[in-house]
Amino acid sequence: MGAAEPRFASLARWAALTEKEIRHHSLALIATFAIVIPGWFICFLNVLVDESRLTYLDCHARFLVLFLPILVAVLGHRLIVQEFFNRTQLFLEALPLSRPEMLGGKFLFGAAIIAFVNVVSFTLAWIPAALHPEPLTGVFVAMVLVRSQVFLWT
Repeated sequence: MGAAEPRFASLARWAALTEKEIRHHSLALIATFAIVIPGWFICFLNVLVDESRLTYLDCHARFLVLFLPILVAVLGHRLIVQEFFNRTQLFLEALPLSRPEMLGGKFLFGAAIIAFVNVVSFTLAWIPAALHPEPLTGVFVAMVLVRSQVFLWT
């Protein structure tokens, strides 16, 4: 049982760090989503205006290229730069966390938010595309979702 305790202690530290990130950056994320969500609907309205040139899945791709960089820039700034500016980095360094745990927690928190936004955008584009007479197979839908996730990490 002694070998399992450090693993659970490490998970508890990661959970506490994630909770801290959510509390510390929630207002900035809400403000950013207030900008990004209308951007997605602008892309969606472009599809409704001219369905002959754009598809609903094109809306997802345009959202990733045009509006997701805004979210990534704000998120990166909040997670790294604001920690040093507000001197909360000094507080974090005083905690019993290693630097890889601290940076890994920030990276995983940012990656989870970006992946969540990607999946929500894809789902919002896929639902009307599935109801529309577009030939969508499960393999094609999975391929588009995987390609959009790969786009985010390259």
